[in-house]
Formats: sequence, C-alpha cells, structure tokens
Amino acid sequence: MTERSEISPILEELNPLCPAGYALALHITFTTPNFLFQTYSGDWTEHYTQNGLVLFDPVVRWGFENTGVSTWGALAGNDSHDVLKSAADFGLKFGTVIAIVEEDSRTIGGFARPDRDHTEEEIEKLTSLLKKIHHHTIASKDLSEEDQAALKRLSVSLTHG
Repeated sequence: MTERSEISPILEELNPLCPAGYALALHITFTTPNFLFQTYSGDWTEHYTQNGLVLFDPVVRWGFENTGVSTWGALAGNDSHDVLKSAADFGLKFGTVIAIVEEDSRTIGGFARPDRDHTEEEIEKLTSLLKKIHHHTIASKDLSEEDQAALKRLSVSLTHG
C-alpha cells in the first residue's frame, strides 16, 4: 500500500469533525509547507489569499510559536487585523489549531466549525489524525516520484475542488 492510499482515508475522517473545513500545513520549512491540504470554501480561500491574511492570522502565528492545542476563541485577543472575524463572516465561526513537532518537523492544522467549539473528544481525534498524516508524509522525500505527484494532486484537488 502506498502512502497516498493511506492518507486519503485519514483525510476523509476529518470531514465530519470539520464541517466548515480544515487546512493542514505539513512539514513546514521556514514558512513553506511541503504539503498543504485545505478544504475551506473557495470564497474564504480567495478572500484570505487576495488580502494576504496569512501574514496576520493569529491561528498561523500561534502554530509557528507553539505546540499543542488552542481554540480560535482563545486567540481572538491577538487578532489585530480581524482575521477571525472575517473567517466567521465566511462560516468559519469556531475552530481549533493544533501544532506538532515530531522528528524535527513542524505541522500545523486549523480545523473549523460553523456551529460550536470542538469537544475534548473531537480534539483528541483531530490530534490523532493530524499525527497520523504527519507520520505518513514525513518520509515524502523518500517516496517514489509517482507517490509524491499523487500527494501533490490530492493537495491541489482538496484546495481547489
């Protein structure tokens, strides 16, 4: 079984936990992830990109500066550019950020809901799934060119539909 066939089912398990979508930045070097899997709405993604919100996003900043878990609500006080308020306007009203560093590689996941905060059980499941994806992709440089290309296609299809 190839890495790509092991990752798709894990990504699918995220969907019911994140009805407003998710973004996974895997194996970040400096500021660039090796893989980015994203299922937020196209409208939000376009608004976020066109306005350069990644530079001001408290979720991203927290993920670079910490490991563990935080809620988006806990980060609202550090949102001088109202990124979280803008996200809420696009249906991403509640969320969780999880940052892990394992095997000298940082991965950050943002997980959104339109209706409520994630429960403790959901956060445990999100953390477990993120760690599985992190581990399955950590050796991506050792994957065949075909598997690397398949992971990139999966990333693009999730992000752009």
